[in-house]
Amino acid sequence: MKKILIVTLSLLASISSYAYDYYSEKDDSSTLYVFVLLIAGVLNVILLYKIWCMTNDVKKIREKFCLDTTFIKSKVRQLYLIGDIETAYNALNTYIVDEVENIYQRTLVIQISLEKEKKFTSGIAELVKRYENTYKVIGKEFPANIKDLTLEQYVNLAK
Repeated sequence: MKKILIVTLSLLASISSYAYDYYSEKDDSSTLYVFVLLIAGVLNVILLYKIWCMTNDVKKIREKFCLDTTFIKSKVRQLYLIGDIETAYNALNTYIVDEVENIYQRTLVIQISLEKEKKFTSGIAELVKRYENTYKVIGKEFPANIKDLTLEQYVNLAK
């Protein structure tokens, strides 16, 4: 609906300028002016369409790369219900490790090291709080080495 409205408004602007020019005195410059306005109107519509398609692409990219909590929990639930507890546990661990990396990446922008440690620790605590019950449901414990992880330990893992 938005596309139709914007295209209509763009065309109306071009037509109204043409109509204004049509009833004025005819000369060669007015014809050129109308021609340029029509080309600009068409290019504006093309640009609008490209931007509109780009927003759909961004939505697809976000859906592909940003797994949310409900998605991973539903996947673990499905694996648990079919009796594949080890695969559910491994999938949950993989997701948790990716989340730890995301927490670390968010702390990199902070300049003060004490604030970095605080942000990292609070992110890990929130992660534990969010997923500890899911681990209990599948009969496993939240990995202790992630639960007690500090920023210094995480940084030293890469060395």
